[in-house]
Amino acid sequence: MKNTPLLFIPSPRFIEQFYNATENLEIDKLWMKYYPQQEAYSLARDWFLNHQEYNSLIILPDDLLVKQESINQLIEDSEFYSVISGYCNNTAGETTHVDSDIAIGTLPPNPPLRGRYHEFRWNSLVTLENMVKVGPAIIPVLHQGFALTLLKRKIVQRIPFRTSEGCCVDSCLSLDFDHRNIPQWVDLRVKSEHLKTNPDILLVGKERKEMIFEPV
Repeated sequence: MKNTPLLFIPSPRFIEQFYNATENLEIDKLWMKYYPQQEAYSLARDWFLNHQEYNSLIILPDDLLVKQESINQLIEDSEFYSVISGYCNNTAGETTHVDSDIAIGTLPPNPPLRGRYHEFRWNSLVTLENMVKVGPAIIPVLHQGFALTLLKRKIVQRIPFRTSEGCCVDSCLSLDFDHRNIPQWVDLRVKSEHLKTNPDILLVGKERKEMIFEPV
């Protein structure tokens, strides 16, 4: 099977900045517009598994700005890593600058109830910048929060996407990886910007659900 990835975009919002940043990415895209989280991920997984021409699934949430070179780097990395991600800022703070703090942390609580989502720690970028200066560009992590994430087909086949008490696919996936001893990695050369958005802009239940396949 040739190295053909599919970009999956779970999109419960309409963010013009994201659309502008994404429209010229040279990769087949599967949009899941205005679906509840669990339904969006489960349907996208089924679609991917039914299309054997794709050997990896790249997850791009619709509040994350990425560049083509970041996607290309993860595709290159996937020759050696089955679960490989970039990293981004954590928008829990006042700033959304990409170099503020990052979405790489300890394992979430189990079960990852929505009200307990921030009980685990997020590492600071300074630590990682110092690390990459003296060590490898790719590091093992326990959790990274879907900061542009590539999953090889064998991983998608093995681990279904799920939620727990309304929270959260990324947390449950990290817990499932840990339970099954599946390592995940972050490439520190792949930086993205996580937009700080208002929950009020969510359009789930307000707009018609739509699955859109957008080939290159």
